[in-house]
Amino acid sequence: MKTRPKVYVTRQIPQAAIDVLLRSCNISQWNSNEAVPRGELRNNVQNVDCLLCMSSDKIDKDILNCAGNSLKVVANMSEDTDNIDVAECKTRGIKIVTLPQVSSNSVVDLAVELLKKASRRWLTDTDNKVWCPSETNSPKVENMCTEEISKSTVGIVGYGRVGKAVGDRIKNMGIARIMYSDLGRVSSENDSVIQYASFDDVVRESDILCVCYKVSTTNAHLFNKETFQKMKKRAILINLAKGDVINYHDLYYALKHEDITAAGLEVREKDEVPFKQVLVGLPNCFFHPFKECNPWDARRYLSVTLVTNMIDNLQN
Repeated sequence: MKTRPKVYVTRQIPQAAIDVLLRSCNISQWNSNEAVPRGELRNNVQNVDCLLCMSSDKIDKDILNCAGNSLKVVANMSEDTDNIDVAECKTRGIKIVTLPQVSSNSVVDLAVELLKKASRRWLTDTDNKVWCPSETNSPKVENMCTEEISKSTVGIVGYGRVGKAVGDRIKNMGIARIMYSDLGRVSSENDSVIQYASFDDVVRESDILCVCYKVSTTNAHLFNKETFQKMKKRAILINLAKGDVINYHDLYYALKHEDITAAGLEVREKDEVPFKQVLVGLPNCFFHPFKECNPWDARRYLSVTLVTNMIDNLQN
């Protein structure tokens, strides 16, 4: 009788994905929504055929050594592999499976939603009126939000696939001035609306600042106390970056003391956001995960897709 593959899962995942795994595999699991402790991961990854991990789990040479020669597939509950030593996996012949890349449209939809939420705070400050829940989604408020946004200077930090998509969508909303900062000029010189500027100029002049960087060790905590002090007091920060581009302690201070007006944070790639509890308590800080990742039905679909691809790679 053929031996069933062993799979270790580093977090709670929807039962539908577990059911798919149990059809052909034996599984063990860190049965919690919290990140698996490093020591627990080192112990439980030994002699498994597959590892299903989260973006917060660092799968480096040490973990791969603990797994030994039996490990054939690493499946990551993310579209990226920043937490995995890809070169070491390649050397060992270990396959890596990730989630399909989220479309730019989904990211832009999120940016606009965060922007509208934060802009309502802006209107509250401007008009000295507190909107009641029944009013916040009314056509009147939506029109006022759109009008305020159209008068603004929008800055985009990081002008890759996501940054360009955000710029194009916002430009179509009637924004007269859009600035972007990147390693160099990447937009058309003939575009009179979207213009290149230095990072400091984008930070200082933007009413709405969208951060679309893919964070690395060189630009981690790029938005800190010093950066927030350069921003306009009426500025709105929209973070779409993956990783720790923001120093959350400094952000809390900036929002608490109204150094900036509001912040909208995307938390798809972060299992734990530092200071999230106190940030949630602020009236000018908004969290919004991608629509594919927060609702349980959507997470169920993604989990089933990932484990199905993982088993296919294991069997082939």
